Amino acid sequence: KFLPFSLFIILLVGHVAFAQIDGLHDPWKWSHFTVYEGLPSDNIVNIVETTDSTIWVSTENGIAWFDGFRWHRMGREQGVPEGNPEKISAGIHGQLLAIWERRLYVGDRNGFQKMVFPNGVVNDSIVFACTDEDNAIFVKQKNDLLLIRNGEIRKFDLPKEYTFWEISSDRPWYNTKKEFVKIGID
Repeated sequence: KFLPFSLFIILLVGHVAFAQIDGLHDPWKWSHFTVYEGLPSDNIVNIVETTDSTIWVSTENGIAWFDGFRWHRMGREQGVPEGNPEKISAGIHGQLLAIWERRLYVGDRNGFQKMVFPNGVVNDSIVFACTDEDNAIFVKQKNDLLLIRNGEIRKFDLPKEYTFWEISSDRPWYNTKKEFVKIGID
């Protein structure tokens, strides 16, 4: 008596789940965006959602943000440097972090500016930048890993033989021959 009822429940749940997955293919659920809707290019390199729910894209011809209807290209008049950002990631308070020519810029829908690092640390040789849940910004320079929080900067000592990896968008990781470590704040 229990076995037929269990089989019925399994088949019912499976059928409902399959129907929901199949519904993803309905044409009315999808939108196709091109340069005609404001994208700088039809070739998207990276996509990021910031903490204020703004969708940003990096394309082969620049960056843009989405207002729910169309894309808005960011250019020189908004402080965006020439060329394409090497990397974009979500910043704090709805901002976007973007790396152009190995320099970190921070911005939002209104514009971008080159980030000024505390204590005279030079903003160059930037490889990667991300934020964490404590509103700190991790910045990986060529040879250093920095943490910027509340106007203060901290340098992390990394093992000599490491390979840097970005595994998650909110925390840097590094790998050595002996360990795989998630960088944390203490």
